Amino acid sequence: MNVVTDLSQRYDLDDQTTLIDQHAGGCMPVKIIKPRNAGPHPVVILLMGMKGVDLALCSMGRLIAEEGYAVAIPDLYHDSGGKTSALPADFDEALEAMHGLREQRAMDDIGATLEFIASRSDMNTSRISLFGHCLGGRLALVAASYFPNQFRCIASYYASGLETCLSAFGSIDIPTQIVSAGKSLFACEQTLGQVESNLRQHNPFVERLSYAEAAHNFLDAGCQNYDPLLAADALYRTFDFIAANTVNETVAA
Repeated sequence: MNVVTDLSQRYDLDDQTTLIDQHAGGCMPVKIIKPRNAGPHPVVILLMGMKGVDLALCSMGRLIAEEGYAVAIPDLYHDSGGKTSALPADFDEALEAMHGLREQRAMDDIGATLEFIASRSDMNTSRISLFGHCLGGRLALVAASYFPNQFRCIASYYASGLETCLSAFGSIDIPTQIVSAGKSLFACEQTLGQVESNLRQHNPFVERLSYAEAAHNFLDAGCQNYDPLLAADALYRTFDFIAANTVNETVAA
């Protein structure tokens, strides 16, 4: 499997961006990619990495949608200048944008995304998953703690910046997949090991995937560290994990 980066290819999918009015918080763009049939479809909220909602993230969203999901991709940089039309130009800008993103603001945006999903008849609000990498990997774990009983499962790839919020993860009791990249400079194995240990204290549904030779952002087709073979293996395993907890009748509770 190759991650598709040519969005001009045609699939039987709807792909559109909706603006959610958050009043004082402005309007947040949310990209929705889903099968054309009526649904309701299980939902994956795909959380962006530090580069924002870029072409590679949208490509991943289309791959997920082709598995039968409605994919919601909120633009968490919407109030900080990082809109889709003005993505960070390079690594330094992306790092600055990520550090400028307030965690509480991101939780407010994810809450608004959940409210939007609840308003849609073509999305199944009882079968929502979280999937994120890098910045999004951390926010997926934080959101699962912040919004209990909202999600069926979490897939968190090489989550960065976890040191300040380790204690919050002990309350997460839903199936959680942690994916590590052994050569990541931003998500060290020791910290991810602490996260795993905290989760396992009260959560029997924790799965750890370790890719010792992978660099940070090995999943990101728009990054120089992209590894198509490792990305394919990881995505297949994540798709199986999400399906087991949202699509199949037997769901871990």
